[in-house]
Amino acid sequence: FSQLAYRGLFPSEATAADRALERTTQRLARWLQPRHLDVATFVAETPQVAVASSLIQSLETQKSPRDMLQTISRAWSMVTETACFRVQRQRDVMGSASSALDAYGADDAVPLILFVVVRAQPARFASCLAYVERFTPKDVMKGASGYGFTNIEGAKVFLENVRPEVLCNLEEGEWERNMG
Repeated sequence: FSQLAYRGLFPSEATAADRALERTTQRLARWLQPRHLDVATFVAETPQVAVASSLIQSLETQKSPRDMLQTISRAWSMVTETACFRVQRQRDVMGSASSALDAYGADDAVPLILFVVVRAQPARFASCLAYVERFTPKDVMKGASGYGFTNIEGAKVFLENVRPEVLCNLEEGEWERNMG
C-alpha cells in the first residue's frame, strides 16, 4: 500500500464510530480493573500486557492494512502466550491443579485482550479495524492472524455495547459513578 492509497482509503478524520469508542474506552480506562472482566491480576499486570497495549495504540500510525494486521497478531500472540505461561506458573506454585487454573483458553484470552484494548485507548480504532478487514486479502486473514483479528474485532463489539450487566464484580454504584 502506498502513501497515496492510504490517504485515499483511510478516513482523514475520526468517524462517529471512532469517537464513540474513544469516549467509552477513555471512561473505562479510568476505573476498569481486571476483576471487572474476570481476569486474574497476576495475568493482567505483566510487562507483556503493557507492550501489547502499546502495540494496539500504535495501529493508527501504520499505513498498510497488512502492517496493522501484523501488529494485531503480535499483540494477540504476546498476550495469550504470556497468559498461558503465567497460569501454568501459578498452577506450579500452588502445587496442584486448581479448577480455576485447569487450562487457559479462548474464553480466558478474550477478556484479557479486551482489557488490553481498554488500556490502549486506541485512536480511530473502528476505522483501523474496518481498513484491515476491507483491504486484507482473505487468504491472509486465515490462520493465527485472522484469529487474533477476530478477537480484537470482538473486543470492539463488546465496547460498543458494554453495559454494567456484562461486567463482573461491580461494587454498588460503581458503573453509575464512572460511566454515568
